Amino acid sequence: AARREIAAWLEAFADCVRARDFARARAMFEPGAHGYGTVAREARSRAALERAQWGRVWPRTSGVAFERRGRRIRLAAADPE
Repeated sequence: AARREIAAWLEAFADCVRARDFARARAMFEPGAHGYGTVAREARSRAALERAQWGRVWPRTSGVAFERRGRRIRLAAADPE
């Protein structure tokens, strides 16, 4: 079930990128999310990720999709910190 949820999340995120739907994508990430991308080496918040990666890349890209064939989703227990 978790793998299906993750695959669905990836598909929804790709849809946001294709539609350039920043508001919908923003709702998919916690404010404190960390990330990186093809342009942003490291973004330490959702706002930084949107500014440094999404805003610079999404307007210039098309047909974004995550590979389904050969996709491997590995799950690990949450860190008990």
